[in-house]
Amino acid sequence: MRTKLQKHHYETGSKTNLIAFLIACAVFFLIMFYFVNIRNQPFNLAFANRAIAIDAVFFIGMSYLLGPLAGLFPKIFVSKLEYRKSFGLSGYAAAISHILISLLIVPGSVFESNGLSLFFAMIAILIFTLVSSTSLVKIESFGFEKWQKIQRLGYIAFILVILHFVLLENGQFIGRQLGQITLAFALLVLLARIVVMIFKK
Repeated sequence: MRTKLQKHHYETGSKTNLIAFLIACAVFFLIMFYFVNIRNQPFNLAFANRAIAIDAVFFIGMSYLLGPLAGLFPKIFVSKLEYRKSFGLSGYAAAISHILISLLIVPGSVFESNGLSLFFAMIAILIFTLVSSTSLVKIESFGFEKWQKIQRLGYIAFILVILHFVLLENGQFIGRQLGQITLAFALLVLLARIVVMIFKK
């Protein structure tokens, strides 16, 4: 039988936040290592911005993947649910950083030619802002069920993020190996949620 998640499964602590931050940094530098040492790209702001964007997808995805995994494999993953908030906020911070850096370094012509992709990204970040803001207040302020429903709006935003990077520059990102890995991971997050919904008891 699937474990029903309770309020205490969403609570976190300073140690958890620190570990999540360190993991986020490690993933960022791992991606940069791939760019610089495997693809022979320069270590510059443009590629750092790409790494930050992938970091955002990974950590927001992980924050939503842990729930279904805990439902399907409670003995392994219920104890890891404390990382959901930290992963989610780390991913949101990375997404905001990616947006700000893009506004500084990306030519206006690129924005103009990627209107639909950027529209999906804009709606996604608005939803994630709502979700993140509710993560910073006490659950009792909303009531657990209402709070949980707001948090799950993030799945809609995550789908919009997928559409954003699939359509970006006419699909160039998903034509690359790292883009394909990012897409596969994002689809896995959604698949895990669908499986839990189907087998929910």
